[in-house]
This record gives sequence, C-alpha cells and structure tokens, in this order.
Amino acid sequence: MPAKKDFGTVQLTFNLLDDTSASNEKVALEASWAAGDYIQIVINLPGTFDDTGDNQTKYNGFISSVGSPEVAVSDDVLTYTVEFTLTEPRLS
Repeated sequence: MPAKKDFGTVQLTFNLLDDTSASNEKVALEASWAAGDYIQIVINLPGTFDDTGDNQTKYNGFISSVGSPEVAVSDDVLTYTVEFTLTEPRLS
C-alpha cells in the first residue's frame, strides 16, 4: 500500500535566561506554526546558532508543536520545546 514517506522529527529545547527574549521568540515560532510555514533549520554545532561554519546540519520541514515555557530544574532558566516535522532527509 503506498504511503507518505516519514522522515521523522527534530525536537529542540530552548533554554533562555531572559523572559522577554523567550516570549518574543516563542511568539514568532507560534506564528510560523500557525501559518504552516515551510522552513529550513540550520544547526551549527557545537553550540552556535548562525548559518556559517563546517559543522552544519540542515533540515527542511515545518513546526509541528511549540511547548509552553517552564522553569528548568535549576530555577534560573526558562525552557520550552519546539518540534519540527521533516519533509525530506537531512540535507547535510
């Protein structure tokens, strides 16, 4: 039986110290989620979030969920999780 290919999901947990930045970023992600925007996620390891460098991993897809902010166990970091549904295999 034919079926749509499932390339999986990528789940990222955002850890932000600044409540205002966390709220602004979350609002932007929720708007993209509501619009069903097709996006490309670029992860540049270790630990940077720009789109340069040799250690890039790229994914194409859309946001499938945006979690509610919660205070992390350490009580000083606001965290929330965003899940992306992939529409094609990892690009790099």
